[in-house]
Amino acid sequence: MLAKWKQGQLQAKEEPLTKWFLLLEANEDQEIAREMEGQAMSDPVLHKAVREWERLSQDPRTRAQYLSRLKWKMDYHSGLKTAESKGRIEGKAEGKAEGKAEGKAEMAQEAIGKYLEIRFGEASLDLQQQVRECTNLEQLDRIINNIYTAATLAEARAIIAGTLEKGRSK
Repeated sequence: MLAKWKQGQLQAKEEPLTKWFLLLEANEDQEIAREMEGQAMSDPVLHKAVREWERLSQDPRTRAQYLSRLKWKMDYHSGLKTAESKGRIEGKAEGKAEGKAEGKAEMAQEAIGKYLEIRFGEASLDLQQQVRECTNLEQLDRIINNIYTAATLAEARAIIAGTLEKGRSK
């Protein structure tokens, strides 16, 4: 979508989804940021979103959470590449799939554990242990997708317990 916009094939004014996609990309590209600033002047909803984004960007806690999530994503993708490389070296198709899945699971466990440690400290040690014991990649992915919404340790516990419980009942 970004390539089509840069080639002039998509217009943010005419395509509402394009406008919101570009807003998410504006942080990385000055050209897009200028376009979105112009759009925000004529669109009250977009203007409110930009103002809220700017407010959140100034909040140190929100910024730290954002940077933590960004670091996790980079570590996760790096781990995937490492797992993929590891699988290639092993040579067999089965070894590849297993190595890749194990690598993904280990990276997910590590990312969730680090997030819990940074966010909730030593109070989350039991949760970190539960996550390390989980090897189900699907469950780990669900935890990752939801754990960043937890504002309290109790919410994090509920997310992890609910996800692991669903896996046991299948």
